[in-house]
Formats: sequence, C-alpha cells, structure tokens
Amino acid sequence: MTSVSVNTRLKVIAVSVQHDDFDKNGVIVFMDYDGNYIAHHESGVQPDMLGFSPDGNYVMTANEGEPRMGYNEGAVDPEGSVTVIDLRGIDDHETLRTLPAGRVTTVGFHAFDSADARMRLLNDNVLLKPGTAP
Repeated sequence: MTSVSVNTRLKVIAVSVQHDDFDKNGVIVFMDYDGNYIAHHESGVQPDMLGFSPDGNYVMTANEGEPRMGYNEGAVDPEGSVTVIDLRGIDDHETLRTLPAGRVTTVGFHAFDSADARMRLLNDNVLLKPGTAP
C-alpha cells in the first residue's frame, strides 16, 4: 500500500496497492469507512500518490514505474503512467463495485518520446534522465 485518499461524497476510502512483482500493474482498492472491501481496479506499474478530484468525480494515481534494481545495463525500468477512474454518476457502493472497465484509463507518456517533444520539455524546465524516454 503506497497511498490513501478519502471521498466523502461516496463515503469510500481508496488505496493504491503495488503488485508483489515491481514490474507488474498494481490496483486501486475501494473500501467503506469500516475497511470493508468494495472493489478494485487495475492501475499501471507501482501506483502511488493517489487522490480524488475536488468534486469527487475522479480518482487518479501516479504510477511510478521505477526500476528497483537501479539503472544498470539490462535492469528492468517499468513504464510510468497515470491511471484515472471516472466516478461521474456513481452514487453508491454497488455501482462502484460494477464499474465498467471503460471508466478506468491508464495513460502513458509516449507522446513525449520524440526528440522534438523532449526538447520542448527541457525548454519548459522539466528534468529528464539522460538517454531515456520520458
């Protein structure tokens, strides 16, 4: 478990949970205020920094995808991403339990892989690890 957030509109607690294998997708788990399981939905690799939008209509997690064996040659460096769960129109725990898969979206950073996109990031003072894609 890496992060916890509370949605008072839905009366739920959301928890980001990493997979045992550092390079596999984790999950976002929803529980009621007593800690009873409601549902879980897949996130990206190493979900962390979980939070609800101010209106409670979305829950998001930054999926860090960090290499656990360092950046040595041949080490696995999982892809980072962001997972967003659309909670609009969800008003009870049963509906959250049966949330359609299309309401869960994980977005990567491939749009920044080109040299031009990397240069724009650098010009905007975004730090990038040399020799790797964002």
